Amino acid sequence: MVQAGEIEEKTFGQKCGDGFRGFRQFLYNSETGEVMGRSGSSWAKIGLFYFVFYGFLAGFFVAMLSVFMTTVNQPGEGPPKLTQYIANKAGLVRLDRDNKLTSYNANDTDRIDAYSKVIADFLKGYESYGNSSGIQCGDKPCSFKVTDLGDCSGINDKSFGLKSRKPCIFLRINKVFGWTPNGENGFLKLTCEGATVLPTGFQLSAFPFEGQAGYVSPVVAVQIDTTNGEVKKADCYLEGKDIEVSDSYNPTRSYGKIRIEKISSTSD
Repeated sequence: MVQAGEIEEKTFGQKCGDGFRGFRQFLYNSETGEVMGRSGSSWAKIGLFYFVFYGFLAGFFVAMLSVFMTTVNQPGEGPPKLTQYIANKAGLVRLDRDNKLTSYNANDTDRIDAYSKVIADFLKGYESYGNSSGIQCGDKPCSFKVTDLGDCSGINDKSFGLKSRKPCIFLRINKVFGWTPNGENGFLKLTCEGATVLPTGFQLSAFPFEGQAGYVSPVVAVQIDTTNGEVKKADCYLEGKDIEVSDSYNPTRSYGKIRIEKISSTSD
C-alpha cells in the first residue's frame, strides 16, 4: 500500500506504454506539428543544406574524374599522358620477370621449354611490325632486327642458351612517349658487368614510341656463362648522352639500371 507522499512505482507494462507514447510523440507531435523534434521549416532548411552539400561533393567528384580521364589514352587515340618513366630515365625490365630464370638444370626440358616459349612469343612480335631491313621505315620507326641478338636470337639455338649453360636473359626498355635517346653507332649502349650483351644496346631506329598500334620495344640479350657452376650476377646500366642512372637497384624505384642475379646451372 502506498503511503502519503510516496509515488506509486509504475509497472513494467506502464513504463513500456509511456515509452511508446513518448516515442510516438517524438515522431509526430500533434500539438506543435513537429516531426522528430523539428518543424516543417526546420526540416526544409536542413534538407536544402544537405542537398547542396552532397550535390557539391558529387559535382566535385565528377569534375575530378573528368580531369583524370583526359589523361588516360585509349589505344590508337594519340599520346598517353601518364608514363611510368620520363625521358632519359627509362626503366629496364626482364622479359621473364613473372617467372625469373635463376638456378636451373640444363636437362630440365620442361623448364627450358617454358622459358623458351615466353621469349619466342615475344620475339614473334617483331615479324609483323616495321621494316626488318631497317631501311625506309616510313611512318613507323624501324623494327628491331632479331638477328642482331646473335647466339641469343633463337634462330640456331631454340633454347636461348639454356641447354649449353650459357643462358640468355632478355631486357627491354620501358616505353617513354616521344623520346629518342642519344646514342652512338645506332644503339643506346647497355653495359653489363660479368656478361655479354647482344647487340651492344637498344636499337635507336626503334624510337620514338608515339602510340603506334602493335609497337614492340627493342630488346637486348644478356648472355651469362654458367658452365663453371658458380652462382653469378650481372649489373647492367645504360650509357649515353643525358642518360640518368639511379643509385639503387631496387626495381620499384630504379631507372637506367638493373641487376640480374642468382644465375647458375647444373647438368645432372
